Parts: sequence; C-alpha cells; structure tokens
Amino acid sequence: MTVRSRRRAKFSIVDLTPLIDVVFLLLIFFMVSHSTLDTYGIDITLPEAGGGAGMDAAAITVAVNAAGTYFVNGEAVTAASSSALVSALQPLVVAPRSRYTVTVVADADSSHQSVVTALDACAQLGLTQVSLATAVATEDLSIGSKVLR
Repeated sequence: MTVRSRRRAKFSIVDLTPLIDVVFLLLIFFMVSHSTLDTYGIDITLPEAGGGAGMDAAAITVAVNAAGTYFVNGEAVTAASSSALVSALQPLVVAPRSRYTVTVVADADSSHQSVVTALDACAQLGLTQVSLATAVATEDLSIGSKVLR
C-alpha cells in the first residue's frame, strides 16, 4: 500500500492554455474589426490664434460667393474655373510653398463644387496649409441685424 504525502496534494497546476486561447481570439477580433474602420476626410491644418506679430507665413484668402465667383485676396477672378483660379493664385505663390497659408471663405449658399474647385486649385499649386473659414451669426441687440464674428 502506497501512501501519498499531503504535501503533494497542496500543489496544483494551473493550465494557462484556455486563457491564452481566449486572449488570442480577442486579439484577432480587435485587429479585424479595426481594419474595417476607414475614416475619410480632407487633411486640413486649421490656423491657431496667437500673436500675429511673429507669424512668418504669407496669408492668401480665396473667397467664393453664392453665385460661384472667386475672389483672391479681394480681387475677382475672371472665370469660375479651376484653371482661372490657378492662374490667379500663381503670381502670389513663390517657393517655398510650405510658408503659405490659404483660407477658403465660402458663402453659406455657395455650391459644394465651388469649394472643392478652390481646394483643388490649391492642391495643384502645392499649397498644403489650407483652412476653411466659418462664421457664427448672432443677433446684435442694439441694431437688430445679424453680425458675423
């Protein structure tokens, strides 16, 4: 007759195989679900408010009104096409192009195509620092008209 010692009964072995299987399946699940999430958008670097005296970047403003007419730094562009907008922007842009910031100001009633054309013209010239300007309309209590801030 063999007697087992009580000391051996106290030690038990924990099998980690099921735990490793579960962690591995969770890892695969998160990797597969993350790869199906695609984000689409336009990479835009928005301007930051700060001291304007130290800024070395040249600012260009491209405005689009409701009729689809383009204005580059306040001057009207002759035609409402991408090539006309590129030719209007070309004299303002000299190397290096990375020092220029372009702000596209579009009327709320302007077409989406007009804004995309302005962004495309900036991309054709290699201008990468492009931002879209927006304004919040509020009521001015003293006058009663809308004021843009």
